[in-house]
Amino acid sequence: MSLLATVVRTWPGRRADHRGFHRGSPWVWCPAEETETPHQLDAGVRHCLSCKTSTTKGPTMDEPFGPEYVKPKGKDCPNCLCCTQALCERGRNSVLECAGHTTAELREVVFGCPCSAARTPKTASWRASQVRATRMAREVPLGQEAELLLRALADGRDVDEDGEHFPQLKVRGLADLEELRPVVTELGRTYLAARDDVRADTPVRVVDVDVPSRTARVEVAAWQPDKPVTVLLDQVLSDSGLDVDSLPGRWLTAEANCHADEHRLVLTGFRKSEELPAGWMSVGEDA
Repeated sequence: MSLLATVVRTWPGRRADHRGFHRGSPWVWCPAEETETPHQLDAGVRHCLSCKTSTTKGPTMDEPFGPEYVKPKGKDCPNCLCCTQALCERGRNSVLECAGHTTAELREVVFGCPCSAARTPKTASWRASQVRATRMAREVPLGQEAELLLRALADGRDVDEDGEHFPQLKVRGLADLEELRPVVTELGRTYLAARDDVRADTPVRVVDVDVPSRTARVEVAAWQPDKPVTVLLDQVLSDSGLDVDSLPGRWLTAEANCHADEHRLVLTGFRKSEELPAGWMSVGEDA
């Protein structure tokens, strides 16, 4: 009898407590032990102390102080039905939009979120698309037939999808189908404005930069010098080759359509310029 009791006490079965493991940790198959062993919780991953393998856990976590609990969900965005408020704040300030800041499993759910989409004014994606359409119009314009089709759509004329030129407009975001009818998009109107507007170099002064939102405010001397406009910080850095710390207060040169209103004003081609004389343009002060 004493021998049987000894065997029972030393049998390597499930024990109430194991050194190195949380009390009550889950038991899973261990390849090294060839049996079920408790797995330690470590930042959402269960690690076996014997085989060093891990088994991932879902949205719940085991804690030594009690049963499993679900990680609290983020606050819903008040402006859409697909994202949390924090995700939309990141997406709004990124050309990757909301879909570029979430997991692969949720990417399809949040794709096209209106809070960060290119069709929503003042998002990073919208600002980038305005610059892209403007540069396309000035540097690599459409062919003559495709542009004539786009102008016909902008004039409101009924045009049938021709299968040749309309796909060129659609793939560039300049036109789309609405109730099976080809229509011009706002980006298409930006493209046509860039083709028709007078664009010229103008001095611009960087008022300040906002690194978290990846934007900069600039004053455009030939437009409305007392009214700063917001541009993409990465556009300024890429065009000019300057670093972010040297931008505030610095004068640059950019190309702009200075006869446009605020919603159609597009700045491109930021580059270094000679420093202007002190007091040449002072907002709110006499020069």
